[in-house]
Amino acid sequence: MSRLAYRGIGVPAEMSVIGCDDTGLAEMAIPLLTSVRLPAATAGTAAVRMLLDRVDGHGATSAERLYLPTELVIRSTTAPVGKRTEERNRRTKDQA
Repeated sequence: MSRLAYRGIGVPAEMSVIGCDDTGLAEMAIPLLTSVRLPAATAGTAAVRMLLDRVDGHGATSAERLYLPTELVIRSTTAPVGKRTEERNRRTKDQA
């Protein structure tokens, strides 16, 4: 987000930004980072289970897909497209 600010691109006024994993840094960022929360403990448990199954000869011999629930945590770095377009048009007029 700092690079966007450096280039004069407003978040979320002109561009929405979304993070992944919803780490503690998402709540410390300015503006607060919208993020996709993943169940890290569930993913870790599943990975260990799959590894142990494979070591024991019971696991899949090819890639196995695991689908985990996610949650979108909306904070301050996202806005509807219409609002971003209005802000971009306002800035363009101001610069003219």
